[in-house]
Amino acid sequence: MLGQRDGPAALAQDDEGALEEIVVTATRRAESLQDVGISVTAFSGNQIDRMNVSDSTDLLSRVANLNIASNQSPSTNANVFIRGVGSTGISFNLQSGVGFYSDEVVLNSPVVNVLQLYDLERVEVLRGPQNTLYGRNTTGGAVNYISKKPEIGGETNGFVSVKVGRFGQAGLEAAVGGAIGDSAAYRIAVNTASRDGIRTNQVSDQDDEEVDKKAVRAQLAFEPSDNVSINFKAHVERVRDDDQRKVPVNGFDPNDLTSPCTETNKPGTCATSRGFIGSTDWREVHSDLVKAPMEVDAGGASASITIDFENFSLTSITAVSYTHLTLPTIILV
Repeated sequence: MLGQRDGPAALAQDDEGALEEIVVTATRRAESLQDVGISVTAFSGNQIDRMNVSDSTDLLSRVANLNIASNQSPSTNANVFIRGVGSTGISFNLQSGVGFYSDEVVLNSPVVNVLQLYDLERVEVLRGPQNTLYGRNTTGGAVNYISKKPEIGGETNGFVSVKVGRFGQAGLEAAVGGAIGDSAAYRIAVNTASRDGIRTNQVSDQDDEEVDKKAVRAQLAFEPSDNVSINFKAHVERVRDDDQRKVPVNGFDPNDLTSPCTETNKPGTCATSRGFIGSTDWREVHSDLVKAPMEVDAGGASASITIDFENFSLTSITAVSYTHLTLPTIILV
């Protein structure tokens, strides 16, 4: 189901055609989307599955007033703008104008903000300044990824989804969860995606723009008493993509490498300083550079503790995360 607070309804049809209320936590509490006083677009996990999106950039591109500008590999790094507010750049520690959160824990780098789209309960996109509840770096808005939680007392459940496509594309998403006794439960989810290169380097005869990413999330929940619930989560992400090889924006005359190219807007007419001429075929590239890696190693752990009192609840979230990025070497030839 897709719900939008600016739209006419906070109810959506489920797979069987019945109306189902959309509940979000955009204001740090569970509320019907109809009652939330801010502009919110919400995607349920079922709708995400039906849309067959491959990563968060595919999903977020469907949100009104949201634009995405990718740097390096689009599967790992995206600069998001909501209502024209955001940040541009390629730094792994760039502070964006749009905040990204996974289960209420901030994602500390733009290179991991699109690696969370698997085994989700829902995704919430909040438009407009959210600094009061979410802190700094949310001037444009905030994006919340809410993962499916372990079900205490529930039955063992899970799923496996496999995708295949051209250029050796293969993907796997799977999850399993179940109860551990009467007061605890677990859930483990994995997501992998791979693809051969879609462009051939005519100099080295190698394929470019390969995709190889993996992610794992494990959760353990338990209730030591009737009014206390605890959820531990650990996650790891690994990316081994490669970027496009860089070529000059303005090249040289292929007949005289000392003179600039006069027809820079026509593919296949300009040469590099070493005489390589670009191809008119988008699937071909001419460069003697080594492959430009886009390698990310990230992960983290969090503990969420909720204590229910008679008239209110108190929640404490403690988390730690890390991100290691290997940037592509940008050299013009």
